[in-house]
Amino acid sequence: MKHSPDNENSYKSTSGIVLYNGDMKLLEPLQWLNDIIIEFYVELVVERSQINPLLPKVYAFNTNFFNKLRRNAASAMRWTMKVDLQSFDIILVPIHLPGHWALSIMDMRKKGVYYFYTMLGDGRDCLRELREFLVLESVAKRGEAFNTMDWTFLSVKTIPTQMNGPDCGVFLCRFAECIARDADTDFKAADMNEFRKKIVQGIKSGKLI
Repeated sequence: MKHSPDNENSYKSTSGIVLYNGDMKLLEPLQWLNDIIIEFYVELVVERSQINPLLPKVYAFNTNFFNKLRRNAASAMRWTMKVDLQSFDIILVPIHLPGHWALSIMDMRKKGVYYFYTMLGDGRDCLRELREFLVLESVAKRGEAFNTMDWTFLSVKTIPTQMNGPDCGVFLCRFAECIARDADTDFKAADMNEFRKKIVQGIKSGKLI
């Protein structure tokens, strides 16, 4: 994780992620979000589900997981050694592409893996990697291959699209926030500056409002 300069004030998440004043400035309009902001906010999304029994049970990988999976699947498997993924309803997978952020969702209830990319790429490679991960993870944990035959692997097209380059990380956070409470993703690109303010509020208060 790389922090931005101007590190006077700080905010610390439950797991120990620290955001400094320089990081918070990236939440101003037309700034690119870094991995630390995204991990901090997604952690707040997960914590909301933990304290509200009416919400889906949510697990989130960190922003390094997917690239690690691509480079060395066996090594990435160690990240879930103590986690039973099938005990969760929704699994969030932030994906850091070259110059862009995307989000994948594993919905264990609907038997679906969904790819949210605001530039509307097909996500075929990402979906294939996650399919293979589910199979390998099941073999490692249960001694049997995960049956993906009745699962859906889909790049979602009916989503808001970006109006600029820097908002991709904000879209990721917004998708995660909505999906983790089974809400529609019917927001607009024009809402992103307002949502940046909500991310700031959540970080400063330590909870989602």
